[in-house]
Formats: sequence, structure tokens, C-alpha cells
Amino acid sequence: MRQLPILATISFLGCLLFSTEGQARNGAFYFQVAPGYGTYETTEVVIDKSGNYPETNFTPSLQMGLNLFGYGGFYGEFTAFGWDLTSSNIGGGGFAGGGVRILPLELLQYLWPHVWPDMPLIPTASNPEGVSWHDRPFELGLSWGMGYHMLGEEYAYEAEYTKFGIDLQYFVTDTFAVGLDFPFYTPTFEPVRVVDWEDNRVACVDGRDFVLAGPNTYLTYNKDQITDDTCTGVAPRAGFSAAYLTITMLADFGI
Repeated sequence: MRQLPILATISFLGCLLFSTEGQARNGAFYFQVAPGYGTYETTEVVIDKSGNYPETNFTPSLQMGLNLFGYGGFYGEFTAFGWDLTSSNIGGGGFAGGGVRILPLELLQYLWPHVWPDMPLIPTASNPEGVSWHDRPFELGLSWGMGYHMLGEEYAYEAEYTKFGIDLQYFVTDTFAVGLDFPFYTPTFEPVRVVDWEDNRVACVDGRDFVLAGPNTYLTYNKDQITDDTCTGVAPRAGFSAAYLTITMLADFGI
């Protein structure tokens, strides 16, 4: 039984080495699994009473999307990360949302005849004589998205986020692609942090500081009763960047 994973791995590598390249799809549904590593960049999002910040860690991501006419499409995503997963100080967060993805290389097929009339074919491993630009086995994507973000440990935060990203894909076959993805998320926090989920209590923040009511204490409010005038300090600032290895499965629907 232990030989099965080895045989599966050999078969997979064989497909990569000897399969004929696919081409960038005109239109398809796709499902993407992306293991990666993320970096949470902040000096203001405090996650415990000791003043610690979120840590960098393994960051898996899932994405489902729709590609239309080879020019772009829509996607939904879920990204998670965590730290100290085997200790009592477990913490983590995630992003859930969606957006649009543009494929600018497809537009170049209309530009090349004017600026490079004698553009040569693109040679590939399976076709040394070359293929047309439209039939290239690689793709470049530019993405923009937005959604909901949460993270925390002893203290928790909620935010909306915007996302910008760039990705590269290589089509091993018409239904399978591998690549790299480099997204950057910008959360927009409110100037509050959750200090007690069970009792629905929050505290105001000003940068990384609590609104102190005395030594090692802070004023708390019922989350449902917070108004725009309750917490007027500066909200915490942060950014999250990641690098992913993408594994994508596609189902062509002929558009």
C-alpha cells in the first residue's frame, strides 16, 4: 500500500514531462489550490496583552472562477493563515471575497500585427516550429478584489479589504495549469478591537494603544452599541502579502 503514493507521484511527474502543452483557454470554469507563504506587515495590529503582532506562516488559498473569451473574468477566494497552532496561544485569520481578473496578453494579438507584422511563432517543447500568440501555453493575470477579513488571538479584528495581484500560469494540458501568484491585501480596520467574543465587548484603539481607564485596563463597549462618535482614534494599519504556487484545474465551456 505504501507504493501507491510513489506510483501516483511518478505518474504525475510523467504527465508533466511528456504531455503536450495546452493553450491559454478562451473560456473556462476553473478551480485553484494554492499553497504559499504570507507576511502580515504591521506595527499597530496588537493581538495580545504583551503587544505582539500577527506572525507570518503557511498560507493556503482556494479560488474558483470563470474566464470569459480569454480576456478576463470573475473569481471568488478564501485564504487562511495561523500561528502557534499546537499551543494554547493559537491565533490566525483569513480573507473571504472575490473580484475580477484581467488577462492582458490576449489583447496583444490585436496589437502585434500593427507594431510587429513579422512576429515569429512561439516555439514550444511539443511544437518546435511554433504556435500563434493566441495558442500560447502561458498566461499573465492581473487581479483586483475585495471582501471580508478577520484575524486575532487574544484580541480580534474585523475589516474590509482590497486586493491587487499579479499571476503567471503555464498550461501543462488544456485542463491543467501550474503557476505563481503574488497578491497584496490592504485591510481597512475600524478603530476598535474585539476583547471578548462571548460578551460581545470591544475596546477603542488609537494606533497600537488602548484607551486606558487605568493600569492594565481599558474601557469596553457593547459591540452593537458602538456609534461613529464612540471611537474616534486612528484605526490600525496593516498589509498582507503572499507568494503562492498555484495548481489549477479547468473545464472548457467553449466561449
